[in-house]
Parts: sequence; C-alpha cells; structure tokens
Amino acid sequence: MTINELTNQIFSLTSGNIINGEKFTKAEFKRNVHHFFEEINFEKYIIMIVLPDGEWLCKITMFAKGEYDYLLPDTREQEDKLWAELGVKRTAKK
Repeated sequence: MTINELTNQIFSLTSGNIINGEKFTKAEFKRNVHHFFEEINFEKYIIMIVLPDGEWLCKITMFAKGEYDYLLPDTREQEDKLWAELGVKRTAKK
C-alpha cells in the first residue's frame, strides 16, 4: 500500500489520535512516517499507538520504494516480539 493508504488506516484505528504518546493530526502523522522512511531511510519503524483496549506497538515496514505495510499484533505475546526487536524485554503486567 502507499504511504497515504497506510497512514490513513493506522490513523483511523487510533483512539484520540495518540501515537508515540503525542496527539497527531493525520497530516502530521503522514509527515512523521514519510520522514523516517524517505528522509532517514529506515526500513522499519515501530510506533506505539493507543487503541480502545490500550497501548500497542505497531510495526511499519517499507518493502520497496513507495510500498508499505504494517503489523498490528493480535496478542500481547505477538507484541512481545516487537518489544524484542527494540531490545526491550517486557515483563507481564499483573
């Protein structure tokens, strides 16, 4: 999908438009993602988004120039793998 499609989909999922602990407009979020992939040349970008059931990590990947996809885990166990990619070992909340 394009960067516009990707940012629209992720933005529509957020509660309160909170991404990485900050409130974003859709245009700001698109600029943020564009910056990391097009200007800094990241291949993946892991963000924290707020959903109705809490905060979740979301991984955005660029497969080819202009082709993006995202992974939003279904379970906290799947999310732990994203934390591991960030070098963080998360302990279970009680």
